[in-house]
Amino acid sequence: MGNIWEFLLQTLTVSLTAAVLLIVKYLLADKLSPRWQYGIWGLLALRALIPAGMTRQVLLPLPAWVDMCKTAAERGLASAYAGPWDAMDAKSVLPWPSGAPESVTDWLFVAYALGAAAYLLWKLAAYIRLRLALRRGAPASAELSAQIAGVCEKYGLRASRAVEVEGLPTAFVCGVFRPVLAVPKGGVDDKVLLHELLHLKYFDAAQGIFWCLIRALHWCNPFMHYVLDRVGNDLESLCDQRVLERLEGEERREYGGILLGMANEKYARAPGTSSISNGGRNISRRIAAIVRFKLYPRGMALASVCIAIVLATPLLLGTASADTGHMHPGPQRELDRSFAVARTTRCRTPAAALDTYAKGLLYDNGVFLTAASPFEKHEELYEGMRASGADGWVAYHYEAVPEQYSIDTGSGYLINNLVSTEDGCEAELVLTVSYVADLENGGWLKDADGDTIIGLYVIPVRAYEAEGWVVEETGERQFIAADAIVYDPVSLARWGNDVLPWRDTVSVERETGTVTLRRNIYAMASDSSVGLAGVPQGYSDSVYRPNAVFRTMAELFCVEYTCNEANFPRSVAKLEMLPLGSVDEAYAIDGTEYESSGWRNDSWDGKVYTMSEEFRYDAPLLPEPEFKAAAVRISLDGEVVDEFVMEGGAENGGA
Repeated sequence: MGNIWEFLLQTLTVSLTAAVLLIVKYLLADKLSPRWQYGIWGLLALRALIPAGMTRQVLLPLPAWVDMCKTAAERGLASAYAGPWDAMDAKSVLPWPSGAPESVTDWLFVAYALGAAAYLLWKLAAYIRLRLALRRGAPASAELSAQIAGVCEKYGLRASRAVEVEGLPTAFVCGVFRPVLAVPKGGVDDKVLLHELLHLKYFDAAQGIFWCLIRALHWCNPFMHYVLDRVGNDLESLCDQRVLERLEGEERREYGGILLGMANEKYARAPGTSSISNGGRNISRRIAAIVRFKLYPRGMALASVCIAIVLATPLLLGTASADTGHMHPGPQRELDRSFAVARTTRCRTPAAALDTYAKGLLYDNGVFLTAASPFEKHEELYEGMRASGADGWVAYHYEAVPEQYSIDTGSGYLINNLVSTEDGCEAELVLTVSYVADLENGGWLKDADGDTIIGLYVIPVRAYEAEGWVVEETGERQFIAADAIVYDPVSLARWGNDVLPWRDTVSVERETGTVTLRRNIYAMASDSSVGLAGVPQGYSDSVYRPNAVFRTMAELFCVEYTCNEANFPRSVAKLEMLPLGSVDEAYAIDGTEYESSGWRNDSWDGKVYTMSEEFRYDAPLLPEPEFKAAAVRISLDGEVVDEFVMEGGAENGGA
């Protein structure tokens, strides 16, 4: 933890976990054994050791709420530990101030860190004082040693070094590595010794030290002090249960009487100690548990484990649901909450980042852009949305595309030329432009024939992992005019239309003419639809999906053959192509490959082409940047006149 906000998120997350466990324990108080009642606190221990920034939210959108408060508070400060637009990098549970404090929130964090250290020093001093006091005690008398040996032999326990101390109200164990059993001068009942020796057997003093460390990390949280008191009482109740399981009949009643007699006595409070007495209020709860005592059947152990597993998933791993219903804020008062949701519910896959960023462009939604942008861009996006709100726009509005271009949201978007990179992937986001406004004269721009200019808006981007997966634009945006109506960019990609940029283009000069191979890779994220023919459609909704995957990915090859003058008079031409994984791959063009139709010399212009389109649904791997190879065969008048392999990235196609 590097600032007060990360501590706040951590302590709220741990407190919420504790509150859930308290409710469950209350509902099951008389149904499950003390072993479960104490053992379930193991979930709290794990939650306290797991940084809040390393898991998803626990039941409530605490990260968004804390981030919203941080942004509002830090905008007016010049803090050294936390800026208004910085990510809450809560990757540690230990406080560690970096540098000198410069603002009130910095000083609060320093005060918290010093308080945690002071609490530990206070407890350490108490333990040292107690050990020094025990040194003044007398070694156990022969009578006490015989009594301890008898209890150990009867119940199969190991003995410990014992001392007798004048004035002790009750017995207790002190220490972990060299434990000492402290006994009041004059001796105690065998049942008290049994209780303390059971503490020794199960290393309860070490557990007390662990809970003391958790208490120190949350020293300024009164709710956690209450919870940890309950944890300590449940540990004593568990020890009571173990004692009662070893006693019979009237001995159990006598044990309860011993506890009643200790209700108002003092007890050791130092960490590393365990005592049968732990205060009147706590003893009253323990006696109530003793009244309910019973030997639980073995089958209850399975039920206890199942309940623990059900609770562990949301409390330790977090909940999958996010507060994403606020990604389209209307009134300005809702912007801060939506902005915080976008900053804390980050994209978890490259597909989600590209999908979210594209939707931000489609719908001029600054909240979507925030969710898929690096944190250093957030101030610009936030101020842009605030400025738009002042002009009367809805709170989420951010002019992502110049107003000159009217984006057709119904056509969706295309992820074009998607390939893998060392740190993620790169692609082009393609949107449909339904008209281009004439900003000088009004109306729409028209071409030489008087038709409205339409086309595509192309944004080169890359996706990489930073605070989640984020998108960064890598080049200048481009408007590409289209000669015909563009219904959606996905259809253009599937037709191999030259309006869209190709990823690779390789040409080869052969004796029979020129062969040109073009390659394109396009993809749709998880919300794209699939038509009746089983091919993807371009429609995209406006839902935020932080876990989106590439539902459909397609690699398109287009090979074009232009025959030379010597071969043009031939009556029929055919082109066949087979994509290969490498230039050395064995292949056979046997009629199952992609081929063109036969073109007669009265209807063709000397050019013939064929296309291949390979769909990969829910593709786990991204395509490589360069294509490998393709086998090509040319037939004229039914006779094969050329067959060769084209290699991607090689001079003259490697042919």
